[in-house]
Amino acid sequence: MLQLGLANCSLIDLPQPTLTKGIIVSTEIRIRRDAISFGSYLLFLSFFVFPFLGLIWGIIHFWGHGVDWFYLIVFIVMYTPTALGTTAGYHRYFTHESFQAKRWVKILLGLFGSAAIQGLIRTWGPLHDLHHKESDGARDPHSPVMPGDDLWTLCKGFWHAQIGWMFLKQDLPTNTPCAIRLNNDPIVRFIDRWILLWITLGGILPALAGYLYEGSWLGAWYGFLWGGLIRVFFHQHFTSAVNSVCHIWGERKFRTGDRSADNRFIALFTFGEGFHNGHHAAKKSALHALENPKMDLTYQFLKLLERFGFVWDVDKFVPSKERLDSLRVVDNCKE
Repeated sequence: MLQLGLANCSLIDLPQPTLTKGIIVSTEIRIRRDAISFGSYLLFLSFFVFPFLGLIWGIIHFWGHGVDWFYLIVFIVMYTPTALGTTAGYHRYFTHESFQAKRWVKILLGLFGSAAIQGLIRTWGPLHDLHHKESDGARDPHSPVMPGDDLWTLCKGFWHAQIGWMFLKQDLPTNTPCAIRLNNDPIVRFIDRWILLWITLGGILPALAGYLYEGSWLGAWYGFLWGGLIRVFFHQHFTSAVNSVCHIWGERKFRTGDRSADNRFIALFTFGEGFHNGHHAAKKSALHALENPKMDLTYQFLKLLERFGFVWDVDKFVPSKERLDSLRVVDNCKE
């Protein structure tokens, strides 16, 4: 979710859908959303289009002679902590308070999430909280659910959830418990205030690594390309896929009242976030893969930190077997 200045936007009027026996239907109630500002378009170019162009450049340039192993390592080293900053930090800690953490862990999670270009914590949290409260409804910021069951409607809904929602201003909740808590948190305000610095460092560090490796500015460019632009491209799209893919395709083992689904392919690259049906069934749980914890890499990361005493209460909101059984769908729906 590209939320720095764009996080409250999308170009499509989102209708209010309801769910009836797994079929997408809709009323005629719509919420009008204004177009975003010129400045937001510039941000879109900076943090979405440029990473895409970087990916195209990388494919063309390295076609035929492969990629140096060093830059693949740079990509992984940059992707892993920034992705965890989103999954463990922005999502499970700052938004849902799924566990407790030491002050320095909290700061690092916030910094890494910011370097992933996920926008302000004070924007990300309330918008995601709104997504849960209005899931696949008229005020859901990025639902792919739209009236109709034809291929065009499916494609339009997918585009809206993946990218399109960023082009309309959303009503950012300001008086919810989540919004009030984050706005009153001095650490969150500090991280948000200097977000451009964390984003810049997320580009400088891999460029510096490339420069030291090659001993040239060309090496710095390669480091920035793989550890910066291409890393951001993949992270942004896989994160957005939780909004789009995981509300269209996947397993629905638990009753949630929406179209959230578990998609293992998306879960692999989002460190467990793709177990979206499990998350919606127990949103405060630090574990999303409710039936197979080993597949939730973010949860396993938190359990490792808990072993060293850096975080605690990781299992506080994980539902019991009895609770899961009460939520389970009798006939599992898979699409």
